[in-house]
Amino acid sequence: MKHIKFIQVVFIVILLSSFLSGCMEKTKETPAATPAQTVKETAVATTPTIAPAETERTKSNYIVYIDDYSFYRVIESTYKNVVYENFTFSINVGDNVKWDSNTVYDDILTIISDQGLWANGSARLMNNKEFNYTFLNPGTYTFRIKEEKKILPQTIIVKP
Repeated sequence: MKHIKFIQVVFIVILLSSFLSGCMEKTKETPAATPAQTVKETAVATTPTIAPAETERTKSNYIVYIDDYSFYRVIESTYKNVVYENFTFSINVGDNVKWDSNTVYDDILTIISDQGLWANGSARLMNNKEFNYTFLNPGTYTFRIKEEKKILPQTIIVKP
């Protein structure tokens, strides 16, 4: 029985020593010195930022319908809505306007530019004929129908 007690004591000592060895702080070793690394500066090539090129605006084409009574309707050739109030509408430089006659008979209608954009006789419209003009300068332009003095003039504002 003395041997059993001895074995138990030895077992407890071994158990405690292994438990305590895990809880004890280990001594830190001093690491060996390593040589310092030198930092080399490298030039970074920068790419200049290029601004996107301005895209040219698509020129618009407008159709002004004229009958014996007025400049009665304006549409944009892609059928976008056009604000047309008091016989006035706005376009941009480079846009084209086509005046289209919808007279019932063989009436001749002559479009006159108050600013003298063309000779008076060159804008003659006769039954379903048309006249085109491309506006190259900003400004406010007024047009009349020579044969119909009572018809109110049309105004086109050309924006830059």
